[in-house]
Amino acid sequence: MIRINLLPTKKPRAAAGEEGKLWIVAFLATLLVEGGALAVVHLQRTSALEVIERRNSDARRRIDVIKGEVADHDQIKKQLEDIRSRDEVITKLTSSRTGPVYVMMELSKILSPGQMPTTDPDRLAQIQRNNPLQAPNLRWDSRRLWITAFKEEDRQVTLTGAARGHDDVAEFLKRLILSDYFTDEQLKKTETADDTESGLTNVVFEIQCRVRYH
Repeated sequence: MIRINLLPTKKPRAAAGEEGKLWIVAFLATLLVEGGALAVVHLQRTSALEVIERRNSDARRRIDVIKGEVADHDQIKKQLEDIRSRDEVITKLTSSRTGPVYVMMELSKILSPGQMPTTDPDRLAQIQRNNPLQAPNLRWDSRRLWITAFKEEDRQVTLTGAARGHDDVAEFLKRLILSDYFTDEQLKKTETADDTESGLTNVVFEIQCRVRYH
């Protein structure tokens, strides 16, 4: 007689239980892997965020320093302007005090035998090469011309004098033009006049120019 057992055996149940355990283990392992990956990403982002925060902090400190410097800029600029103004005043006072003295010395050089006006040697050499007639005559006898009046007002000078001839006036004017102490030279007047004492006829002249105090 054949018996048929229709009830489930214990062995298949045990296999199903093992399969479930494996599935749970795999699921947990997946969670661990994903959690580890998320942790790594989180750490990387946290590190990058810290770097950005440090850079922002450094930038804010630099901005604060620049703001402090800018805040003092107007004050420093005003101080520099005050210093420049004082220097200009001192320069003007010094020029007014010593300038006329140097101008008188320059005129003395121009009217002294063998002397030349104060000028750049290169400029003089160029004039001698390009137009020798504009260069001073080294053989000129400066005693043939004399100054009778010197008037200055706001650096505008009027020179009045007399000379033996027109060539002497031209030589004197040429030297004034070459001198570093004078500019804007203009011959305003020349006329002949008899000298009652010597009985000679002289050329009376008037020259206007501006002085440059050094």
